[in-house]
Amino acid sequence: MRQDDSDRDDPLFMEFHANPEEYHDIEIAQLPVSNRVINHLKGMGIHTFADLLLLKRDEVRRIPQLGEKSIGEILSMIPRVINGSVELSPGDAIRKQNERTERELLNKQKRAACGESILQACSMQQSSEVTIIACVAFRDFVKEWIKQQADRIKNERDREIALRVLIEEQSLAVVGYDYNVTRERNYIL
Repeated sequence: MRQDDSDRDDPLFMEFHANPEEYHDIEIAQLPVSNRVINHLKGMGIHTFADLLLLKRDEVRRIPQLGEKSIGEILSMIPRVINGSVELSPGDAIRKQNERTERELLNKQKRAACGESILQACSMQQSSEVTIIACVAFRDFVKEWIKQQADRIKNERDREIALRVLIEEQSLAVVGYDYNVTRERNYIL
């Protein structure tokens, strides 16, 4: 007598003939399932596809507040991921890494426009007095240039905000609090 799929007591990886070790790098957020399913799985401590494969079918069916449709969504997605017939979305960690990389690239481009190579020379621990003097002179030059650019800002309050952020190197949050403006507004200035 053949055992029905709903009565299986094997972990899903055995049922689907998959090695969970191969799937530790796939986050639950990357799977092609609804956000509701993703949130419930994360709430159960299941953060990777490998974690999901370690569950038994009846454990999946007992996930609180998931109906038959959501359970069917999970169980039908598993063989498609294993076969590679589904495209995974970028996971949270990958998305955050991409955003961080984009920010770093943008900051690097901004620094390059302001003479980053000279600033790097300033930060190197060289004992040459000439280098130190050149760096101090360059810093003063940059501050003066920033002040000149700030003079183009018509609104005196906006000019003060820009100078505090750029010259005094105060954080956007602190300046925003003092002037009762959002960090985004500071960033635009």
